[in-house]
Amino acid sequence: MTLTYPIPGSVFSRSRRLAGGVIIGSSECTLGIAALAESGAYSFLMTAGHCSPTFGVPDAYWMRQPLSGVQLMGYEFYDYSWTCAGGRCDNADIGLYTNDFVDYHASIGEIPLELGLVWRMTARVAGPNALGALNIDQQFPRLSVTGIQSHGIMSQVVDKVGRSSGWTFGNTYKTCALAQFNANYKLNCQDFASYTSNYGDSGGPVFVHYPNIAPSPGGNGITFLGINSAKHLENNTVKGGSFTNTNQIRSEIGLFRFW
Repeated sequence: MTLTYPIPGSVFSRSRRLAGGVIIGSSECTLGIAALAESGAYSFLMTAGHCSPTFGVPDAYWMRQPLSGVQLMGYEFYDYSWTCAGGRCDNADIGLYTNDFVDYHASIGEIPLELGLVWRMTARVAGPNALGALNIDQQFPRLSVTGIQSHGIMSQVVDKVGRSSGWTFGNTYKTCALAQFNANYKLNCQDFASYTSNYGDSGGPVFVHYPNIAPSPGGNGITFLGINSAKHLENNTVKGGSFTNTNQIRSEIGLFRFW
């Protein structure tokens, strides 16, 4: 049986196939992406670790999508662990969720999860204070991961999709720098880029896009770079957003892939 699914209208819609960039509740973050452990033993959903209620604790919190209490997707089985004495720090703002109830159809059972897919919005705009479209391109809806980059490169153009500010892009302006959230919370070796990152965009996918390649119904190839973490301000001025790159994620959870 070949199944087809309607393309969701926006980042707030119920998404099947489930793909990066859509809202997840109830903390209203953004789904990052679906990936596979390098061993192939299990797949999982990836988002920011701070999107669950308890920082640094795998509290079996149930992710929902879009926001309905009945639309369960899976529960948190990994959250980052604080490692610093006299404060709280870690290498990656990353949380992993099972996909036990991600795609389920009453008549045929579980529907396979699609790995490495991000929904393509109708407009891509430059940050750090831009508001991109939140509607999904119905003609060319797919951004499919075809490569993985280990970390940000200075001045490189990078993109992110989030449920609050949509599809925005900017240039990397810091690499492997400390991300200080307050006096007690910090993340080591994070990358920073001048895309928009607002409340609710946490957990969204960060990637390299190739805009000179014409889109097609099969999707544009993108290179996965990391997971969006937070808005970045300096002297009360918005500079962009910080993200946990692939290397930092792997330092926490081990190797992963999308195919």
